[in-house]
Amino acid sequence: MGSFDHVRLDAPERRNALSLAMLDELNAIVTTSAADVSARGVVLDHTGDVFCAGVDLVERRHLPPGARNHSEALADLYRSLWTYPKPFVCRVDGAVRGGGLGLVVLADVTIATARASFAFTEVRVGVAPALVGAIAMAKHGAARFTPWLLSGSTFGASQAAETGLITELTEDDGVLALAAWTDALEQGAPGALRITKALTRQFDGQDVGELIDEMVAVSASLFQSDEGREGMAAFAEKRRPVWAT
Repeated sequence: MGSFDHVRLDAPERRNALSLAMLDELNAIVTTSAADVSARGVVLDHTGDVFCAGVDLVERRHLPPGARNHSEALADLYRSLWTYPKPFVCRVDGAVRGGGLGLVVLADVTIATARASFAFTEVRVGVAPALVGAIAMAKHGAARFTPWLLSGSTFGASQAAETGLITELTEDDGVLALAAWTDALEQGAPGALRITKALTRQFDGQDVGELIDEMVAVSASLFQSDEGREGMAAFAEKRRPVWAT
């Protein structure tokens, strides 16, 4: 009857930062899985102690003017995940930052370990969490995330569970919990799961697809701002940006 497509973020030397190539590869996998009648869903896992450090700021800083950028590629991936008609499951056993949080927000089931931590770090590098923040607030409510969006502070797995960001918090590595969830999801009829997921999207509130379209332009413009350029320079040079005293 088919099984889940298992995907692993596997660039631990770069803290699994989302390069343009990685974003496009993930998008292709999700799109292919959506059309594959034998695929029951997608599981996203990772190598190393960082689930995802967000977009690759070093690569972003060196893009030539007019080039396709990470905001556009990230928006494409988010759209594909939002419209993906099957279960999307994440296992998080480490840090999740910036744009990587969008992957967790868009998951239907997220298993996280006690080592997992989360942060909307965009404001600390001179931009705003336009894409990921908008999706998080649309799905879970603005009040739950406002303190973290404004401060860029790190919050742990237990706090993430309280916001609804994660489904199950485990004390081990989460592998057994992941297997239990995928097994449970495979008990559902594929057609019934498609309709059920469509219903969950319908009643999530604001049209997230339209929201992504609006926010991609906001995100791109912020990266080109003076604060965005200073934030990326500070990140690359491993120093504090000028506004941080």
